[in-house]
Amino acid sequence: MDKASLKLPFDLNSRGDKFAEKLVQRYLQGATAKCYDNVDYQHLKSITAQKKQSSSSQLTCIRKIHETSRHCKKQALLLQHAFHWKQYYCQQLQKAMQLEESLDTETAPLIKSFSPSFGDELDDEKDLLLSEFWQFKKVIISSMCSSRVEVFNYWKMKNHSEQHVDSFMLEQNIKRPLDKFRSMYTEALQSVNAEQSQLENELCAVQELFRKSDKHVEEGIPPEMSFLDCPDAWLKSSVLHEFQELDIMYSNHLREVDDKYHDVIRNDECDGWSRENHEKFLTVMDMFSFNGNSNKRNLYMDLLRQLQLPSNLEEHEKRWLARKQCQQLRKAITTDWYRSKKALLLKAQAVFTEACTSHKENTKACLGKELQQMKCNQLYEKVALWREQQLETLHLEKELEDFAKGEADEHRRQEEETRKHLLAAQKEKVQVFRGKKSEEKKRMKEAYDTELASLQDYLSKQAEIDRERVIYRELMQKEKEKHKKQMIENKALEELAKERRLDSIRKQVQVQTEADSLRVQSATAASEARRGVGALDEEPIQKPLFTLYSYTAKQVSADPRLRLEERLREVGLLNSAYGRQAMLQLQLLRKPRPDMKSTFKFSES
Repeated sequence: MDKASLKLPFDLNSRGDKFAEKLVQRYLQGATAKCYDNVDYQHLKSITAQKKQSSSSQLTCIRKIHETSRHCKKQALLLQHAFHWKQYYCQQLQKAMQLEESLDTETAPLIKSFSPSFGDELDDEKDLLLSEFWQFKKVIISSMCSSRVEVFNYWKMKNHSEQHVDSFMLEQNIKRPLDKFRSMYTEALQSVNAEQSQLENELCAVQELFRKSDKHVEEGIPPEMSFLDCPDAWLKSSVLHEFQELDIMYSNHLREVDDKYHDVIRNDECDGWSRENHEKFLTVMDMFSFNGNSNKRNLYMDLLRQLQLPSNLEEHEKRWLARKQCQQLRKAITTDWYRSKKALLLKAQAVFTEACTSHKENTKACLGKELQQMKCNQLYEKVALWREQQLETLHLEKELEDFAKGEADEHRRQEEETRKHLLAAQKEKVQVFRGKKSEEKKRMKEAYDTELASLQDYLSKQAEIDRERVIYRELMQKEKEKHKKQMIENKALEELAKERRLDSIRKQVQVQTEADSLRVQSATAASEARRGVGALDEEPIQKPLFTLYSYTAKQVSADPRLRLEERLREVGLLNSAYGRQAMLQLQLLRKPRPDMKSTFKFSES
């Protein structure tokens, strides 16, 4: 921008080029108010650092709270595990005691049935095993103690450099018992492992036998029916037909269960897991099978996760539960089938015996064919009634099973609904929290906007005042310059008049003397003053050397505040609350001038 193109409201020619350039730069850059200081960015950085430090301390507190809550949850879970382990231990101990009692009761008649010396032989065998065990233990412990002493002596002799011993012989003497002990340990371990594998195989064989003989029902007419006699062929055929219908009904039930759990049955028992992992899983599930606690699943799932099993743990659990339910259903159906078939067999035996007795009685009493038919009809009605009762019981059992399954589904559905309600409540709390945060941010933004608008309005008003002040100062500066020029001119005129007067006075007092040699040799005024000739009086000497514009010692000592301070310091109450209150309540001798008070006011924003 050219300097000539600017139209300024005042004349710049009277000030010079530097002042004009300064004014132009100030006009272009804007007039800055001197009542505001520059922004201290270092102070702002320190404030932000303090805020960050406080927020980081709050975050550490929150992390500590989370860690303590997690630790408390772990401790509560460990307490629940300990309580469950205690219950499990007590139950297993009780079972072991019951098994020992049952074993004693069952083996006592067997031992008595053998020869009388059989019990003594068993006791001798027990004593022999105990003696062998203690002998083995004694040999092992003695060899360990002797080898320990020899090793200690070897290291003791080796560390003393004064003694020269044959280290090779000592090492051989130490290695010999150690090798013997190692060979004994390996032999014992191999024998124990062989016995363990043999026992495991025997247990697996026994388990397989139990599985095969687990109430397997033979289909068809039982062989006992062939040995029963019945005088009525129709009654016998109807009873045999009942056996066939019973087999068909229960075989259909088993087929329905197999169809329902087809996906579970077609896979093997381990379901893709290794045998070891599956046995661990079964052991843990057997441990928690007796517990009726609602938190049972969380406990055994936590224990299974600590065993480092495969990742598909929940799927394996679902399949195992389905397999277990299928096995329970099959077991219940087979037991019912076996019970019903046995009851039907007993009922048929009773019916056939009753028919035989009735036939004999009829033949003996020479009763007619009608009476026998009536008896057969009654017996058939009894069998039909028993069949209806059996069907009704089966129907009721099926209804109870469906009801239990429905209750389990309803319980699962309620748990899912409660979980969904909890998630919805948490989401609602989060949304309410976010809404509050957004409203708070909105209010802060509105407050900032209003503050900014008020500040901008204030700055615009202040800029207008500053512009008026600049114009006023320019006018005052011009008047001041005019007055200064006038003063300079007046001073120059006064100097000229003064010079004229001085010239006239010089002319009047011009020295017109002749040469005087005596005056040169006489004493001067300074030498006479040193000698004290013509000295003045001592009165002006007592006056102060300089004029004082501050308070004198008398004025300072006359202040009552100084006297009160000295008294309080002597007593020792200057820094006490009483001393401060007395100093505040003391009235001044002379009130401060009102023009000395500050009129500056801080803005509330």
